[in-house]
Amino acid sequence: MKNKDNVYYLDEQDFNEKAIFKKSIKNNVLRIITINLLIILIALLITFAVTIYQSKANAKNLDNSNINTAITTTKISFVVKELDGQIAVYSSLSDEPIEKYDTYVSSLPKEDQELLSEGIEVSNTKELEQIIEDLTS
Repeated sequence: MKNKDNVYYLDEQDFNEKAIFKKSIKNNVLRIITINLLIILIALLITFAVTIYQSKANAKNLDNSNINTAITTTKISFVVKELDGQIAVYSSLSDEPIEKYDTYVSSLPKEDQELLSEGIEVSNTKELEQIIEDLTS
């Protein structure tokens, strides 16, 4: 309000209105800051959750990768040799025979008998089948 000298002065009502206006602006700024902080917090939580999910997925893939590597690097081989005078097949994974045949080693040529006494190493099942067929037929 102006007085007769054209000087502005505040009466009590003007002062209260300006105080309310300032308080309202302050409250709005605080709301905006609070909303922004909540948005940042939610974004951080989502980022954290995604990071944990990805690390678990990577760990699972790593475990599967290790298993696949172990399978491909562990080649199962076989040894054909004599057991109690007969032909037997052993796996590289066991000391026990996986198969014993009715063919007696003494009925085989001397060369085959010597090979069987040392053990014939075989790297795959196709080769194993061929050797067994040759020895037992």
